[in-house]
Amino acid sequence: MILSSALSFFMAAALLALLPGPDNLYVMAQSMRQGWRIGFMLILGLCSGLIVHTGIVAVGASELIYRYHLVYQAINVFGACYLVYLAYLLFNAGVVTQTPAGGDMLRPRQAYWRGVLMNLSNPKVILFFLSFTQPFIQVENGQLGRQYAQLAILMILATLLVFGTISVFADRLGPWLKQSARAQIIFNRISASVLFVLAGYLLINLLIT
Repeated sequence: MILSSALSFFMAAALLALLPGPDNLYVMAQSMRQGWRIGFMLILGLCSGLIVHTGIVAVGASELIYRYHLVYQAINVFGACYLVYLAYLLFNAGVVTQTPAGGDMLRPRQAYWRGVLMNLSNPKVILFFLSFTQPFIQVENGQLGRQYAQLAILMILATLLVFGTISVFADRLGPWLKQSARAQIIFNRISASVLFVLAGYLLINLLIT
C-alpha cells in the first residue's frame, strides 16, 4: 500500500472506532469499574477476535457467510443473546467502592476471553471489514490476501489506540464515580439499556431480512 492510502484508512478506522457501540461501551464500563488494566485485557481480546475475522476475509472464506445463511443467522442470534447477558450483568452490577468486590468483576484472563467472545459472536464484523476495505484494495496490484492483511493490521492498531484511550480516560473517571453510588447505578443502567437496545435491533433486523 502507498503511504497516503494507509494513512487514510487508519484515520477512517480510528473515527469508526469512536462511534458508540457495544465493544467500546463495555470497555468503558469495565475500565471505570476495575481500571485500565482490565480494560486493556478486554481490548486485547476484541483485537484477537478481529484477527480471526480479518483472517477469514483474507483467505476468501467470507463467501461462506453468504452461502450458508442459516449459520449466519444462528451466530447473530447467539451474538444478540450474549449482548443481553452482558446487559443483564451491567444492569445488576453492584456499587464499587475503592476496593472492588462483587458484581460483574473480571479477572484479567476472564476479561480477555470475554473480549474474544464478544467479537467472534458478531459475524457482521466480517461483512463490515469486507465492505469497508474495498475502496482501499487495488485489485490490479494482485496479492489480495496481503493487502487485506495490511488493512487488518491498520484496523487493529486503530482499535488499540482508540479503545486504549477510552479505557485510560474511563479509568481516570473511576475514582470520581466510586464516590457516588447513585452515579454508578445510573451509568451501569444506561450502559445496560444501550446493550439491550443493540441486541433488540440485531434480532429485529434478522426477522425482516
